Amino acid sequence: MTEAFLSRRVRLGGRRRLIHAPAGDWMLSRYRDGGRGFRHFRQLAAAVLDPDSVVLDVGANIGLTALLAADVATRGRVYAIEAAPRNFAALRRNVSEQGASAIRPIHCAVGAEEGSVPFFDNSVFGYVVTGADMAGSPSIAVPMRPIDGIVAEQGLERLDFIKIDVEGFEQDALTGAAATLDRFAPLVMLEFNS
Repeated sequence: MTEAFLSRRVRLGGRRRLIHAPAGDWMLSRYRDGGRGFRHFRQLAAAVLDPDSVVLDVGANIGLTALLAADVATRGRVYAIEAAPRNFAALRRNVSEQGASAIRPIHCAVGAEEGSVPFFDNSVFGYVVTGADMAGSPSIAVPMRPIDGIVAEQGLERLDFIKIDVEGFEQDALTGAAATLDRFAPLVMLEFNS
């Protein structure tokens, strides 16, 4: 099956880029050039990253923050981790078409342990379905991995920065990153949802 995309040329990181999102993605359709949150993230990346930095972008969505981090970490690596299948397809396309060779897309949810979780794929605000939400939310199974496992699999010897935006699953993501946080003491940018 071919994925349907919404494509727009937008200003991101000081230049115009053709960016793709799943069809119907209202956030990209309303994106204003430079997007305030992305301008702030770009400033943060420029302040805390260097060309050799290694970054985990957990909840990478379609890859906008990963692209901004890769603009700074030109000799490093940005691991862009995304659970939503439609967003992951757009992420891979954006990384490929932007020639962002520093970015390595990884398709999974992050959590406290290995497994599979039900996921509600709503493009912009997809989330792991838990407890009371399970009956009312259509979901698909996605693989779940702890950050510690991803870091070990990638053989990381350095980790400078972790951005986590996982729509209410933050505690589980941090629980699965305990050894990584202890070993590397990276700067962590964490969005909280309840």
